[in-house]
Amino acid sequence: MRKTDKKKDVYMPSLPANYPDCANWATVSESTFHDIDQQAACLTDYGQKYQQMSAGRYEGWFKTVLLGSYLGLYFETFNQDLDQWGATPDDHYGIMFLTDDSNSCRLGQKHFDRDSVVYLTPGAEFDFHSKSDARFCVVNIEARAFEQFLAPCLMESGFANRQMTGTFFEHNTARAKMLRLLVFQALEVAAGFKNDAAGKAAVLGIQMSIASAFAGYLSSIWLQNSAHNQILSRENKGLAFRARQHIRHSRGVYVAVDELALELGVSRRSLEYAFRTQFDKSPAEYIRMVQLNEIRSALLSRKNTDRSIGDIAAELNIWHLSRLAQNYQKLFGELPSKTRICRH
Repeated sequence: MRKTDKKKDVYMPSLPANYPDCANWATVSESTFHDIDQQAACLTDYGQKYQQMSAGRYEGWFKTVLLGSYLGLYFETFNQDLDQWGATPDDHYGIMFLTDDSNSCRLGQKHFDRDSVVYLTPGAEFDFHSKSDARFCVVNIEARAFEQFLAPCLMESGFANRQMTGTFFEHNTARAKMLRLLVFQALEVAAGFKNDAAGKAAVLGIQMSIASAFAGYLSSIWLQNSAHNQILSRENKGLAFRARQHIRHSRGVYVAVDELALELGVSRRSLEYAFRTQFDKSPAEYIRMVQLNEIRSALLSRKNTDRSIGDIAAELNIWHLSRLAQNYQKLFGELPSKTRICRH
């Protein structure tokens, strides 16, 4: 009699308690962008804001990989220098690092390269100054699921009741490489996913591997040396950062360098020196770039379809339209009228 082969059972990783239902096991999407605001919005619920800080027509790329019910991977790059800032959603944790072929950038006052990692707890803020061809990876994990991985790590160290908050930075070659390896494996899982038991097991496995590694790394740097690793708010309260925050908040409107220096209680020379040292630009140059970015965002917005370029410029206290056109073309590689035509 012919022996019947027994079908091998597919290994399904055990789920954490209260594991949420999963509607889509693996989804992948990617897009290219000429609209900087559209790309910034791709990192859902992070409230990101991008400002172009180098001259030329903007081109960007963004890829989203969603695995299971609580893990999202996001990849992006761009061809211009950018200021990027935002915060993690209140119900998620995040990790940010660079891919192997990325240019370095700055996170606050810290140099951020391929061996750097930033860990973000719910609501934690980040502020990058990124060079063109920086290539970011963001790992986004739903808090309720992630904290089931984090709790045992804290309990082992006797800190189970401590609340972990803030933005944590470390320069750790081994951990950065491991995160890139795990993300590469996740991309392979997503690319080869089939909606069967084996495919679901692979998704669950990589979810748990990334969440476990993240929990271990985050608890380690927090417990061992949080005072050194955490990017405290006071670090970004230096003169140049306080001035930049004021300019951003006002959208560059009615901001004069002399008045800004007076408000900050320093001389204009001190403000100029601090700004050039930190951002390689004068305060006046930065104000102009903020205004131009605001105008571009307004021109690309559907709600301004019926408004003239002059009206939009006047709202930002810009009255010399010929000079505006010249500066705008120098920064973005096209005239304001071309931006409007391309959008509408």
